[in-house]
Parts: sequence; structure tokens; C-alpha cells
Amino acid sequence: SGASSWISTRTERRLKEVGVKIILGNPIIGASPDAIILENDQSIKYDILIWTAGVVANSLALKISGAKFDDRACLIVDDHLRVIPYENIFAIGDMAFCSSVGAVGSSMTAQVAIAQGRYLAHTLKRILHKRAVFRYYFRRPKLVVPLGVQYALVDLGWLKFSGFLGWCLKCAIAFHYLTTILPWSKAIRRWRHGW
Repeated sequence: SGASSWISTRTERRLKEVGVKIILGNPIIGASPDAIILENDQSIKYDILIWTAGVVANSLALKISGAKFDDRACLIVDDHLRVIPYENIFAIGDMAFCSSVGAVGSSMTAQVAIAQGRYLAHTLKRILHKRAVFRYYFRRPKLVVPLGVQYALVDLGWLKFSGFLGWCLKCAIAFHYLTTILPWSKAIRRWRHGW
């Protein structure tokens, strides 16, 4: 997965602190206009339901004859992101599943897809020039997770912290991003509005 156990534990703790009820290990199996039904037949009433979970691979993957799939219809790839059993078909992003058996575990996030795309571009260039290729290594993404006003979790791998300092880092990252897509004056206005 993309998040470390530290992020998962701290996120759960913070959400409970701000009054969020968390139910784990009991998936939703149905919904009516005013309630969700859990696997244990428990019914939870709601006024507004916002569904934010679940990523499914593009159905185009199913058209690859002989390919192997995981339970979400993702193509199972090897440690060079080649679709098993093929040597010349590659898959990255939400369409690819790198299992711990065939390669490495990874999550369906934009950061992972970008890293896989860079790896694959480099690998294809090496293949075209008939040079040796190196296996793909999944690197856990660095995460900044905002969880309420003036609070964020930060996991840089070698450094983990939370609270107001994490929120300040999140704001700095947002400002940097805004300066890459907007003129400085507009970026500053947008950033100050968000701050």
C-alpha cells in the first residue's frame, strides 16, 4: 500500500479525536436511499452518503488474451512491469498490479503511476538500444496528509512528524505547486486564501 503503518495508526487516532466514527473489517455490501448495509447485516442510517473508496482498472485490460489478473481486474506484471506472460506488453498505473510474488506491492496513486511511467520510459529506451534493463523498485511515496485545521501528518520515510508543523509543510507544498501553474501574483492570492 502507499501509506506506512505509522500514517495509518496516526490517521485513525486523529480522526477519532475529531469525532469521526471508524468501522474496519466490515465492508459495505449494499445501500438504500437512507442507509448503508454492512457485511454483518448492520444498517447505518445517513442523510448524505459520499462514496470515496475503490479503484478499478480500465476494462481495456480484459481484452489482452492470456493475461493474468488480480481480483480488481488489474493486469499482473513482473518486476519489469511486463504483463505476465508477455515479454512485449507493459502496464503501469491503475491498470497494473505488482504482486509480492511477481514483483513488488504498490498502490493505485498518481505518484506511483508517474514513477512507473518514468521507469518504463527509461526501460524502453534501454531495450531499443539493446542494453540491459533493471528491475522496477517500488519506493513508498512521501506523504503529507492534512487532517483538520492546522494539523497534518508527514511521512518522509526517514522523518515522521505531525501537528502544526506538518500543516505548515503542507501549506509550503501547496504554494510551490501553485507557483508552477499560476503567475506569482495569482499564486500568492490563492495560497493566502487557502491559508
